[in-house]
Amino acid sequence: MALSAQECRMARAALNIGVRELAASADMSPNTIARLERGETLHRRTRAHVRAALEAQGLVFLTPGTAAGAWPGPVVAYAPRRRLTGRAKLLSDLWNLPSFHLESEVVFKSLLDIFDAYLNIIQDEHREPDAWERQDLNGAANALQRCDIFTAYSYIIHGITPPDNQSRDYHHPDDDADTSAEFNMAYFRRAMSSLRSKGYKDPYPQKVA
Repeated sequence: MALSAQECRMARAALNIGVRELAASADMSPNTIARLERGETLHRRTRAHVRAALEAQGLVFLTPGTAAGAWPGPVVAYAPRRRLTGRAKLLSDLWNLPSFHLESEVVFKSLLDIFDAYLNIIQDEHREPDAWERQDLNGAANALQRCDIFTAYSYIIHGITPPDNQSRDYHHPDDDADTSAEFNMAYFRRAMSSLRSKGYKDPYPQKVA
């Protein structure tokens, strides 16, 4: 579900965090959070992304009317041990990746799992990756093919961040709509299957003297 302006403000208050802290955890600009809390029209995926960042920090959004006293408005609760699912689990997994330098093979496998999890989210939304996602997910797949986990991580982070957060100088994907149309769900599923079969190989093996 998406997130309302009131729910966002209440959730921040419950976590005792400011706009900038929430923006940092969601890898978004403070202006995007401020626009959401002003009630401006944002992409549904943007509001779902911010909600997931709050849920990953232990917030639970209760259905109005189910809380004690049947309060009719939005209600939030803090439940840090609750099992995460969907976008919230995706963000939590990204935040808790092992050390890139010490456990590169584990990070590689974790990024494949995160990539697959995001494809599942797109599938559950009954759609194909949009133009923003196609470019970044393909960049991540190519980086994983090279076993470049640092670049793959950057592409994945950017790919899951909704378009409302993109700066005005960001290259507009519509310019490449024709060439990126082939990067559909089936394409990315095949890429993930191929990468799992290939496995991780250190791109910078140490030379033995």
